[in-house]
Amino acid sequence: MTDPGVLTADEQLQQQQQQQGSAVVTDPYTSLKQNYEGLVLFLTTVQNVVDGWAAAGERIQFAFSWSDQLATTVLLVVLLLLAVGLWVLGLQVLVTIGLLWVFRHPVLRDPLPPPPANFMARMPTRSDTMM
Repeated sequence: MTDPGVLTADEQLQQQQQQQGSAVVTDPYTSLKQNYEGLVLFLTTVQNVVDGWAAAGERIQFAFSWSDQLATTVLLVVLLLLAVGLWVLGLQVLVTIGLLWVFRHPVLRDPLPPPPANFMARMPTRSDTMM
């Protein structure tokens, strides 16, 4: 026995279409405007994603460029320790440890970002250095 107050997905879709009015737009200018707004929204999302990728690439480039000697030194020491760990323990052990760390229980997680992510987030991008 189903609850009469609970609607199925089809009934919800029909109600939404009735509330929005006619599903078919008769005015070609309104249709063109809706298509244009959808395209602008999509392209804005794509631009934001690509901007994030570019900023991450600039931060990595900044870390390796010796513009900040401390940041480059820390990065090289971490990479050296990772290489030694890979040589001593092997790839399978390091991947297992990494996966156990990533998939740990939420109670064991810190609400703050991990230090490497915080370190990279604080690195300046090209637009930051121009100001």
